[in-house]
Amino acid sequence: MNRLLFGIGLLACALVAGCGGQNASGAIGSKGEGNIPIGKLKSVLPAVVSATDSSGWSGTLTVASDGTVFAPTLSDGPAVLSAEDSQGNKVDMPLVLGAERKLVFLARLHPKQSGATCTGLRISLPNDNPIPVGRTVSIKVEALGERVEGLQPNLWVSGGVGSVLEGQRFVATRPGQGSIEAELLGVRASLPITVSEY
Repeated sequence: MNRLLFGIGLLACALVAGCGGQNASGAIGSKGEGNIPIGKLKSVLPAVVSATDSSGWSGTLTVASDGTVFAPTLSDGPAVLSAEDSQGNKVDMPLVLGAERKLVFLARLHPKQSGATCTGLRISLPNDNPIPVGRTVSIKVEALGERVEGLQPNLWVSGGVGSVLEGQRFVATRPGQGSIEAELLGVRASLPITVSEY
């Protein structure tokens, strides 16, 4: 009976050791399950999203049929998220990952348009700065250039202080310092923001 219990105990230990996102030595290599909905991708053409975090980990992220992009648990600190379609239209989104990881970007890859050039971007929010946690505000992005009317910019949040929602909206979720970033046709702009507890 003791041998049977000992054997069951060994089997249970082996099963537990075989589970989880790391190997038995605890070595980093896998980031575990990609279950954080880190952003949204809108692209007419097939596209991929990749990430590189501050630990040096790089990988391709999962894109669901509705455009939701799922990521593993990436390390806090500087990171780059990149979206690229099958024709080479690409956006790199450098940011600082913090407490908020859900829906930190909204990428829209535009097929190349004849004569479309962007010479500048301006980002503005309503006069709520600091923005209290729980508040949702509209992000206004003005694009300057030729044939940019109707083109929607790529948007992302740096600093882990909030999320970007459809309709160019920012929702403040965590207190701290951060920024809202925008990109269109290779031109980028940044707006520092503060999120307060109240």
